[in-house]
Amino acid sequence: MPDPVLMAVAAACAGKTTEFLMQGGKGTLEKLVNLVRKRLGSDTEAAVALEQGQQPEASEADVALVASHIEILRQRDRDFAEQMDTHLREATKTTTFTISKGAKVGKVMQVENLKVDGDFNF
Repeated sequence: MPDPVLMAVAAACAGKTTEFLMQGGKGTLEKLVNLVRKRLGSDTEAAVALEQGQQPEASEADVALVASHIEILRQRDRDFAEQMDTHLREATKTTTFTISKGAKVGKVMQVENLKVDGDFNF
């Protein structure tokens, strides 16, 4: 079974974005998918696998085949691998706050992007 991250990328490229969004890659999804689809399209076997993975009846095995082609292309093309890694790093950036046990604090919320229409109450 291919790497879980590559499976998530393959799922996103195959149009099955739910799996990828759950991995926290929402912010850079479009750039990453465009990069990978373009590179897969330049390889005949990979393009066929991607086309099959995009079919409504595509199985997990079809998506795994796309992930395998991504891995092969990453091994062959270091520049492509580095571009993918850059997008993946960006997709997984997070900021965390640690509140020590016993600390006296009020209400705390950690948000990356928040759009509020109307009132917001804690």
